[in-house]
Amino acid sequence: MYSLLCRCWRFSNWRCTLDLQHSGTLVSLFREQIGPECQKALYDYWISKYISGVLPRRADIEPLEIPHLLKYVGLIDVLPNDDFKYRLVGTHMVNLFEKDFTGTLASQSKQGKYGLILCDMYKQVRDCKRPLFSKSRFIYEREQPIEMRRLILPLSENNNDINMLLFATIAVNVPLMLAPDLNVINDSIDFIEHQRILEGHLKDRMKPQKKQKEAI
Repeated sequence: MYSLLCRCWRFSNWRCTLDLQHSGTLVSLFREQIGPECQKALYDYWISKYISGVLPRRADIEPLEIPHLLKYVGLIDVLPNDDFKYRLVGTHMVNLFEKDFTGTLASQSKQGKYGLILCDMYKQVRDCKRPLFSKSRFIYEREQPIEMRRLILPLSENNNDINMLLFATIAVNVPLMLAPDLNVINDSIDFIEHQRILEGHLKDRMKPQKKQKEAI
């Protein structure tokens, strides 16, 4: 069932080779889907580096230009063996997950359904060369769900091959009464992605969740 869902998320070849010229309408429509202001600001910054149809390079991302965003920002190396390596993870994410994934492979540090969904997002951005925004949640047995928002942006040294991903992961509703010893990832009993949007193709990538799951 899960592999079927993954296949449903993937776009046909013609969708992945859409012209990368960013029209004002395309940018505006995608930006409207992004909730957290820090992620909107990161997307705006990425767009400012997208000049004359050329994808931003790693060297175009200057930390001194976005000091207020650095704690939310991470970088992922795209590896030739269909894996991904976390080069940098911002302190917001380190504090949230109580672990610094810098230097680890996504295939090894993110396991199970959660890992499969994350790697599928990374592959989609790599293959389609477009920004992606995702809404998801961690489900717990005795705690309220934690809602997550992910923004993933492609970087390229040659405007063709995606060699790095710029990303920001935000928890938008950490419950006030959350157990102090709760591990956000390891203590979850399920991980549900309920919306995935690729720039230029604004459509939910998941079927609507059943009402009882939405009410969890």
